Amino acid sequence: MLLAPRLLISVVALTTLSGNIADWNATHIFSELWSPQARFHGAWFVIAMTLLSVVSLWLVWSGRRPIERAGLAILIQGAIWIAFFPAMLVPDTLLADPGKEVRPAGIDLNLLGAVANVILLATAWALLRRAGSAVRPA
Repeated sequence: MLLAPRLLISVVALTTLSGNIADWNATHIFSELWSPQARFHGAWFVIAMTLLSVVSLWLVWSGRRPIERAGLAILIQGAIWIAFFPAMLVPDTLLADPGKEVRPAGIDLNLLGAVANVILLATAWALLRRAGSAVRPA
């Protein structure tokens, strides 16, 4: 009963981890266009997201009270991915480097991924709520 939401949360956390690994390159964390202080904040954020994703995976797959732990993992991953949307409103930001945009169906791949991850988390939340009501006495 809890396998589906656990898998959905894991997909989102692993997506976050893989994106963070990809950010350790000359166009992101090590970009010469960033000031040293901006590079520090970028690295800090990427490392924090990585650690929070590892914590999310640990919450989902270990310990007692799996419904509550999975719910906490959803909140952690949800905070990461929902923060994506207001970040798009910051002036002079782009979702992809110029000339390197990937737009399946005309939608930026980063935006598509963020929306998909939020949908996966919402689905996992709904499944957890259903599982929680099935195990609680009436």
